[in-house]
Amino acid sequence: MLYKIAETFYSLKGEGMHTGQPMTFIRLAGCNLNCPWCDTDWSKRKEMTSDELLHVCNQYPTSTVCITGGEPLMQDLRDLTFLLHFHGYRIHLETNGTFPPEGRFDWIAVSPKHPRLNPSICAVANEAKWVIKTSEDFKLTQETEHLFPSTAKRYLMPRANGRQLDQKAINQTMALCLRHPKFSFCYQLHKQLEIK
Repeated sequence: MLYKIAETFYSLKGEGMHTGQPMTFIRLAGCNLNCPWCDTDWSKRKEMTSDELLHVCNQYPTSTVCITGGEPLMQDLRDLTFLLHFHGYRIHLETNGTFPPEGRFDWIAVSPKHPRLNPSICAVANEAKWVIKTSEDFKLTQETEHLFPSTAKRYLMPRANGRQLDQKAINQTMALCLRHPKFSFCYQLHKQLEIK
């Protein structure tokens, strides 16, 4: 099976529960949403097979792979995740939560950008991260938070200006976390360090 790939790279996880952990990243091309503030280039650059992606992962000294996008669940990940698991990899998924979880994942992070989420992926999410710039953005959090299990870690994450951190968004997000302590503040380490 051929996968549409934006890029592959080795770096530190920049946000969420596993911030700072080294991972191999597979960024799949394409997205079903067109967020005007998206800071990720998920345009297609090449096509790769599962075996070719396994070869990429084998080049790095980590057993953790993060599959991200764009929206990775637009592509059928069952073959790729089976192969990676067979070879001993732990697989993290980063998704916007609008598709069901087709594939085998060890950790699922959902970052809602739209109120119409797929309940089947929310039900198995390990963490949820809502992007905040103003207090208005918290409405989406309030509309969708009930879809996630009580065990899922809940984060509010300040929206950046492209790759630049936005101090007003940071302040707003901190204030919301202090008012609603079920949410933790999620800092984007990769932007602070200026890495992928």
